[in-house]
This record gives sequence, structure tokens and C-alpha cells, in this order.
Amino acid sequence: MTHRTIRRLISAQVDGEGDRSKDRIIREHLERCGECRAFQAEIGALRSDLRSLDLVVPGPEFVAGVLRRTRVEQEEYRLWSPVEQVARRFVTGLAVAVLIFVTLAMIAQPEEPVVFERYIAGEQSDSTSASLLAREVISNDDLLLAAVSRK
Repeated sequence: MTHRTIRRLISAQVDGEGDRSKDRIIREHLERCGECRAFQAEIGALRSDLRSLDLVVPGPEFVAGVLRRTRVEQEEYRLWSPVEQVARRFVTGLAVAVLIFVTLAMIAQPEEPVVFERYIAGEQSDSTSASLLAREVISNDDLLLAAVSRK
């Protein structure tokens, strides 16, 4: 058993709530473990100190104060309850709408992309410049200069 379990058993035993069948296990553990023995002594001293204290009886103003505070909290709850319900419904509706839009976006087929053809735009195709370069009619430098100075 772990120290935590043993300490729970010791606490229950000191309070008179312990299981008598576990007494032997507690005793064997306490023979080996100084920390748990110190815990048992400390909790026993704490229990005896608490028993030596005088009984504290709250005054009538304490009971009236607790009742007054309880009424105030109940009134606040009654006032805010409709607002909270509306807010919950709004958030739930918003979440459902988002889920619907995400589902529709996943299901819908995307549009085919628009293909940009150079000959439609009136530009020369890359093959023209490639053929000019291949025949050495124009150099790379001339081609770059023409591209940069083009208006």
C-alpha cells in the first residue's frame, strides 16, 4: 500500500471510522515507516487539541446574516437565470451554425480553377522566346532587358 493510502487509513482510525481488518496492515507499515508514524502522532495531537477546545455557538446575528446572504444570492440567481438561458441558447445555435457551414464546405465540390491562357491575353508564349534563344537570334541579356524595359 502507498503512503497516501496508509495515511487515509490512519486518519479514519483516529476518527473512529477505521476498518478493524486494516489495523494489522497499518501496524506493520508503521513499524517500517517513520514518516507515517510522525503523521499518526501529529494527527492524534491535532485531534486531542480540537477536543480540548470549547464549543463555539454562533450568535443569532450569524444565523440571520447567513439567511440574508442566501436570500440575496437566490434573488441574483432568479434575476440572471433568463439572461443565462438566452446566452446558452445563442452559443448553442452559433455552434450548430458553424458545424453546418463546416459540413457543407467539406461536402461541396470545389470550383474548377480558371486557367489563364497566354494567347487569350495577347502575350507571346514562352515557346516563342525559347525558340528565339535556341536559334541564337536573341541573347538572354537582350530578353531580360526587353522584359525590364517593357512598358
